[in-house]
Amino acid sequence: MADLTPKIIGEMLQSNHDEYKNRDTIDLGQRFINKYISSPLEKAQSIVSGAGQSVADSSIMGKIKGILGQSAPVTQVFGNYNPAVEKYSGGVNNGVDFGVGEGTPVGLPDGQWKVVEVNNNGSFNRGYGNSVFVQNTQTGEKIRLSHLSATANLEPGQVVQGGNVIGKSGATGNVTGPHLDVEYYNQQGKLADILNSAYGRGL
Repeated sequence: MADLTPKIIGEMLQSNHDEYKNRDTIDLGQRFINKYISSPLEKAQSIVSGAGQSVADSSIMGKIKGILGQSAPVTQVFGNYNPAVEKYSGGVNNGVDFGVGEGTPVGLPDGQWKVVEVNNNGSFNRGYGNSVFVQNTQTGEKIRLSHLSATANLEPGQVVQGGNVIGKSGATGNVTGPHLDVEYYNQQGKLADILNSAYGRGL
């Protein structure tokens, strides 16, 4: 596996995923290595060589503390666009998508969270569908949980303690099927990968 250079990984990704056709192969491969540096190269190779599949597939599992009670397949990684999960996109996914069935309880991690925005009327809502957007009152971190089938009775400005269920997963908004989209903003207010934060871990 020592021959898996950034260029070769980039070429493998391009050969199996049309959305990468116009990307620089070395940059694409290096980004993939940076993302999965903690994974065995054998796992990386199996992911990039899977014809017709996204970079994220059921061989990548993730868990987010307090949000999902158990590990779930990551169907779309942060920064990647998987057309099998969303109907259309600008080519970048701002969150991490977890393959969970409709009606799966969705909670909040430990801490105290202020509701910034809530949508529960079934509208498209910029592609998010039913969603809840919250901010940690101590750290300033923000989390948006989207495509829900239903939300708890929440109002903007309301403070909710971690551990509470705030909704159930679903397929509202820009989706092709049920899943949970978790968008995370770090303490500096920048979009980041929740699996690389204190709340999540890749398996």
